[in-house]
Amino acid sequence: MDESTRGWELSREKINSRSCTLANTLKPLLDFYDNKRDCYPKLKPWSFVRKLTSVKGSHFFSFAKYTRFRDDLYSGLIVKYLKRNLYVKSWGRMRHRLPSNCSTSIPHHVYNVKTIKLNGKFFRDTVDHSKWCVTPGGGWTCIADTNREVSQMRRGGGAICINDVKVRKAFSALISRYEQCKTASPP
Repeated sequence: MDESTRGWELSREKINSRSCTLANTLKPLLDFYDNKRDCYPKLKPWSFVRKLTSVKGSHFFSFAKYTRFRDDLYSGLIVKYLKRNLYVKSWGRMRHRLPSNCSTSIPHHVYNVKTIKLNGKFFRDTVDHSKWCVTPGGGWTCIADTNREVSQMRRGGGAICINDVKVRKAFSALISRYEQCKTASPP
């Protein structure tokens, strides 16, 4: 069919012809798909960190991990870049939840936030689906899309972070209880 004629008529062009309407419609989509595939890294480390600047001059950091990264977003990427301990709030109702991490294989510790308090009400991690993390000092706060769970290590994901003491204090004030490490004591 060729829509360039009056009404719809049978076209002389084959459906897979470069000159047919379908090919002209699909080409931009196929080009977009090819370009999108090219943006993924072809080599390790299967992650990246980019500094972003808003129109008004605020700085943010984008952390992204790809499926081949095969590690936790927080203990495998963010904590290594920020070089500070992290308190991570993520969904707590998962089959294979990752425990708080005080391993010597990472330079700083990652603690799971178990309960937050907002407007006088307590919310356990099993009812709050938010994903964010803060450093205990300094000003780092990140909003993320990944939980601390084994299956999430095989997924792509990321976080956007800002180094702003006021934002960090607002999020830190929400933390009511966190999971301490079994192997080492928290700071």
